[in-house]
Amino acid sequence: MLDESAKVLEQLKAIRSELEGTNVDFEKTQVSEQVLQKLRQLVLMHTPYSITEDVRKQFEQHFKELLSGQSSQQPRFAEGVTKK
Repeated sequence: MLDESAKVLEQLKAIRSELEGTNVDFEKTQVSEQVLQKLRQLVLMHTPYSITEDVRKQFEQHFKELLSGQSSQQPRFAEGVTKK
């Protein structure tokens, strides 16, 4: 009975927010295990002082791949990384 009441309340909240125009649809975030593995490997292979421009671009590419479709903005990663 309690679960049904909670479901009904959630449905009423959804209807109310839709009518008020305050509803926000969130998409489930999906993460590629392959991209995470590549990022882990890069992190383990480099210290902050050993990151070259090529490595920084690899990080940026992997983060863009990881976040693709998650936001309309392009991620701005590693701008503050010390360049040699």
